[in-house]
Amino acid sequence: MIGRTQKTGFTLLEMLIAVTLVVLIVSMVYGTYRATLQTVQPAREKGVLTRQACTLFTGMARQISGLYPFAAPSAAAVRQTENRMIQPAGPACLIGDSRQQQGKILSLLTTTGIDAGDGQTGLLRVEYRFDAAAGVLSYRQQRWLPTEEPTPDGGKDRPLAHHIKSIQLEFYDGKTWLDCWHNTEVPAAVRIQVDFQGESSVSLRREILVPVPCWHPKETHG
Repeated sequence: MIGRTQKTGFTLLEMLIAVTLVVLIVSMVYGTYRATLQTVQPAREKGVLTRQACTLFTGMARQISGLYPFAAPSAAAVRQTENRMIQPAGPACLIGDSRQQQGKILSLLTTTGIDAGDGQTGLLRVEYRFDAAAGVLSYRQQRWLPTEEPTPDGGKDRPLAHHIKSIQLEFYDGKTWLDCWHNTEVPAAVRIQVDFQGESSVSLRREILVPVPCWHPKETHG
């Protein structure tokens, strides 16, 4: 009796089916991974931008809330008064203008540092500068003293936030919102709006309204 030879290998058709199944599985896994990556990366970048916004708003709100309600007294005025209380005269307590979107956009006198642990106390002169090309908002903070010479401490630009496309400041005088402020009196509130642009196409807009506690409405006499 002649026996049949048992096949132990794969036919060409079976191999093609197996390869096709492997390709389909790999394509599905890669598609899922790519879709997940495309979702996770923008979410991660948006989280980074959100943290930048929180850092920026927390620091600026602290300093605006601690705004010194008078102009800085000049050295000459300090010498003349000999410790008597006077109406100070000198640099305005707050100067703000973000319309140019470049350079110094805010300058103020404040009793509060950029954060609780910066170690600086007393009256501080703070400047905020925006570099539109780099997308960086920096600040310069130093202790203010009534002298003719600049104070030796501080004076260095420190980055506060990155990836900024634009920043807009508005100042409320009690009746109207203004796009710039140069006054010896403090505004009632400051509104800050920032547009962030991530490295990819992720964008984020955040806004904060900061009331100024030392503001008092002008008295009108009829």
